Amino acid sequence: GAELHIGRIRVRVSNKKTKSKAAGKGPSPIVAIGGLAIVGAAAWMLLRPTAIEVPTSEGLQPPDLFEALDGTCSGDDGTPAERAEQAEYNGHVTGDRYQYAPGDGVEAVRYYMVAATCLREAGRETDAAEVDRFREELINTINADYAGLRLHLEHSMSVENWSDAVRDSERLVGLVSHLSEDPYAAWLGQTLRISRAQQAEQEAAAER
Repeated sequence: GAELHIGRIRVRVSNKKTKSKAAGKGPSPIVAIGGLAIVGAAAWMLLRPTAIEVPTSEGLQPPDLFEALDGTCSGDDGTPAERAEQAEYNGHVTGDRYQYAPGDGVEAVRYYMVAATCLREAGRETDAAEVDRFREELINTINADYAGLRLHLEHSMSVENWSDAVRDSERLVGLVSHLSEDPYAAWLGQTLRISRAQQAEQEAAAER
């Protein structure tokens, strides 16, 4: 007879009559139907898509985004006042891109730190204090977004809203891109990959 392969299951179909203790009687239709049902159920268990488990963030402490930034006034490109002017300009430019590129917001904070340090080295304390205000305002904005995104990501995953989970994790990954060795940053990267896979599976299922 013929063989039917379903995943790792092999089913042989034969037209030979089976011997029965009672002459002239074949297998019970109920038994035959039950056998097919068992084979079908086993095949479904083997062939169905395997659910992707999202790793837990329990025990992982979200890192401070700004603690590791280097704000020293170093370099050979001009006087401290000239370096301050360039750093402040860079801070304004990169800060304007924050809504589209989250990592640029963190980089803008670093530029403001450098600018303030250089201004103080140049003896311009009033100007340095003004740059500090720019920096603090941007830090407050980013930290508020950082906290809100983490909460929204957890909610999106809990209700399996994978499109929102992808959006949230993408922005969070951008914010921690300078902390690649941090465990929480690594978790975010893994969560983003899994969320994208889950989103693709969800969209494919909706089209079927």
